[in-house]
Amino acid sequence: MESSNAGEQQSLISSFLDIAAGQSVETARKYLQATDWNLEQAIWLFYGDEEVSDPFKKVTLSDGTTNTTAAVSRNQRMETEKEEYLDSPSELRNSLNRFDDLKQWAYQNCFNDFEQMRVGFNDFKQRAYVNRVNDFQQRSYLNRFNDFEGNLNRLRCSDPRAFLKHMESERRPAVKVDNSENNSASMMHDQGPLLEQMYRPPLKLMYKGPLHDAKQAAEDEDKCLIVNVQSTKEFSSQTLNLNTWANETVSQTIGANFIFWKVYVDTPEGQKVCDYYNLKYFPAVLVLDPITRHMMRSWSGKIEPECLLEDLVPFMDASPKHHHAKFVTEESVTSSSSKKLTYPDLPEEPKVDEAETLICRIEVHFLNGRRLQRNFLRTDPIQCLWSFCSSQLEEAETRPFELTQAIAGASKTLDCESKQTFEESGLLDSMIYVTWD
Repeated sequence: MESSNAGEQQSLISSFLDIAAGQSVETARKYLQATDWNLEQAIWLFYGDEEVSDPFKKVTLSDGTTNTTAAVSRNQRMETEKEEYLDSPSELRNSLNRFDDLKQWAYQNCFNDFEQMRVGFNDFKQRAYVNRVNDFQQRSYLNRFNDFEGNLNRLRCSDPRAFLKHMESERRPAVKVDNSENNSASMMHDQGPLLEQMYRPPLKLMYKGPLHDAKQAAEDEDKCLIVNVQSTKEFSSQTLNLNTWANETVSQTIGANFIFWKVYVDTPEGQKVCDYYNLKYFPAVLVLDPITRHMMRSWSGKIEPECLLEDLVPFMDASPKHHHAKFVTEESVTSSSSKKLTYPDLPEEPKVDEAETLICRIEVHFLNGRRLQRNFLRTDPIQCLWSFCSSQLEEAETRPFELTQAIAGASKTLDCESKQTFEESGLLDSMIYVTWD
């Protein structure tokens, strides 16, 4: 035990000498012994009593007690400092107040930083939770859609009669069960196929049969053929069923003017279509000429209903047979048309700052995809449309053309000999499509 104390004392002496450089071991020992081996007090005593020549000299005080000169000097300094603090209490209070303000400021900053970290962490947790929920829902929708489509394809390949029976049952209205005992069971039955109903293919529009039969049906009915190639691995195929084919206007337009056929890319027939028309991106929508099997228009990826309807208008203006009849006679008509076609003079375009009630805006769509907008007076004859279009077409002087008004689900061919004005013919703010006669 004594050896342990001796080792600690030696360590304190070494620490004292490291701080009070140039002092002897004996001096360090005296100061440490005077402070009961308290290193901090010994250092403070040493530097505070450098002016005392013999700090350990015994001195007799006025009250008869004895003490060392170092202790007496230290007590005197403490009394002097106390008197100075008592003589200037305002400075001391100011210091204390500043110290309190510093503590309050530090506490407030630490609290604010903690609150920001807590709020930021909560936001991070919430975003992470929402992202995980969205990913889970999307995977769940896609898996259920793939299961539904896979079962439907297997049913179609294994048992065509059962497949047709299934599609017929899909067209029948659901029968509601009013018995209270069956309420829970009916609710579970209604909720089960909810996703399948949302992303269900357009069964009412689809032609039931292979592509060859669909082309033959389109040729017999003198309609263009729309082919939709979908992939069960692409979520945009589901959105196409949900947003585009389920659109009422799109459904009515395609049902009245086209033959619609759908196939999946992973089926043998779907692979043949992809190889023949070099399809690489899905879902893909094609407009085919049923006579020549030529692809006249194509889309891929996300297709908005409004854009699809607008792009389908030229294929509703004339039937495939009409196009072929014009194509066969095109050369003979071109060579024999030496007579120059004339149209009325085109009036000056009215200024935009004129009254809105006097102006009629017309947007013209040309065959090369170019679109132009032109203002006419409502009292101008509609023959001005032919004058305007002929000024934009190089072949219009020798080749006649037709103008068609786009109407939702139908089209209206305008009469070049009509004397009606724009207001009388109902062409105010309309879209007009140009096709060769």
